[in-house]
Amino acid sequence: MTDETANGLYSLEDDYGTSYYFRGAVENNYVKFGRNSSGKDMWWRIIRFNGDGSMRMIYDGTKPYVAGEYNTDRFIAVNHYWNDIIYDAKYVGYMFGGTQGEASTSKEQAQRNETSSDIKVVIDEWYKMNIVDTGYSDYVGDEIFCNDRSIPGKDITQWREDNALGYAKNRTAFGSFGRFFIGLDSGIGKRTDIKPRLTCIQDNDKFTVEKVNGGNGTLSYPVGLITADEAVIAGTNLGTSNFFYLNRESFIWTMSPYNVTSYIKMLTLSNFGSLVGLLMDDTTEVGVAPVINIKQEYLSKMIGSWTASDPFRLKV
Repeated sequence: MTDETANGLYSLEDDYGTSYYFRGAVENNYVKFGRNSSGKDMWWRIIRFNGDGSMRMIYDGTKPYVAGEYNTDRFIAVNHYWNDIIYDAKYVGYMFGGTQGEASTSKEQAQRNETSSDIKVVIDEWYKMNIVDTGYSDYVGDEIFCNDRSIPGKDITQWREDNALGYAKNRTAFGSFGRFFIGLDSGIGKRTDIKPRLTCIQDNDKFTVEKVNGGNGTLSYPVGLITADEAVIAGTNLGTSNFFYLNRESFIWTMSPYNVTSYIKMLTLSNFGSLVGLLMDDTTEVGVAPVINIKQEYLSKMIGSWTASDPFRLKV
């Protein structure tokens, strides 16, 4: 990863090759794609161009918004939890083993992709209604969404309560914790040597519809959420206020687990644009913003200068 702090387009390896990502308060990553079930145009912001040439983007409402502008229109759901059961490590999964309420008995059992999380159900329903039923699904690719449930261990996290078991109520820190945070005598702090990555560590966490190119083949639809790593490379500075294109003055769920203490936390973008752990049943000003990928073959059929006044869009 480059250590540049200026707005722009930079690169980092992903599961397909070299990915080019937008960083900072950029104003040239607007996309207008699709019309929702109410007939309104849908707007997106480009996160990155994946290593296979496809384009990853995050939903941003029914009109163009600027960084730092709050509006519930920028989400498909607001004040919505990740999962309403929070006492078992398995619920950090976009999908998890067993049924809701059934205790996990091992890391392997907890991380089986059998049951959809509450947030996945909401996203799938939205995708079916607003992408499939409106005739836009052919444009959407099946690239990996990483729900990183890897467990780096206490040697990496330096969190003294970390037992690295990853199931039931065992206190565990997950992959993104190890890359961005560190245990301190006073609690938990942010790392100075942050190490974002766009490659997914565990094959089981590579969520796709089809079981190809390393994907796990368990999704119903090719849609997910932004990862904490994508938020970091986009410009969040982890623990303090920041201004960049993902800042919506609201909490935003990511797909990245944080840790298990007495409760379970997922990583979110805060209302100041920083990266923070949030209880997965918290609904206070937290929104759901789906992420999809546009197939590489259709990018040549799009026009525009990527700005709010001339967004990247399909030729008509």
